[in-house]
Amino acid sequence: FWGNGSDLPAYVEVGTIPGHEFSGRVVALGDQAGEIHQVDVGDLVVSEQIVPCQSCEYCKTGNYQVCDPHHVYGFHKVTNGAMAEYMIYPKNALVHKVPSEVDPFHAAFVEPLACSLHCVELGNIQWNDVVVVSGCGPLGLGMVAGAKLKQPKCLIALDLFDWKLDIAKKAG
Repeated sequence: FWGNGSDLPAYVEVGTIPGHEFSGRVVALGDQAGEIHQVDVGDLVVSEQIVPCQSCEYCKTGNYQVCDPHHVYGFHKVTNGAMAEYMIYPKNALVHKVPSEVDPFHAAFVEPLACSLHCVELGNIQWNDVVVVSGCGPLGLGMVAGAKLKQPKCLIALDLFDWKLDIAKKAG
């Protein structure tokens, strides 16, 4: 992740502004940006944290989450993160308009929840499965809630903190 200073390069580029889970209002649009991203000035939006290349074999088959030449907000300088005063979405960013009645603070959880649900889908949970989710942070809690909807035989949540397990019980 940070590299080792010799033969293993850092994934995070030094000087990048962090922040990859966010929501925000569109304040300006570049040439054709509104058409590309289907948004208008004033819209509340989120963007998937991975900015795929849109041209590799993975992207072409809809598996952009494993795109190798991708960028991630807050990890690469071409995609500075949400702690910047303003963000610029690249042309190939996956931007989603959020309904105006959704609180922007809640909208910031769209991306981690989507990642959690994607994990649940990849897990192909069946009714006779025993499912174990290790860690009840935001992603783990999303997985607990998503896994519950798959109705496994048994759903187990693990965490070091009882208060997180109390939330997990409410989630699933």
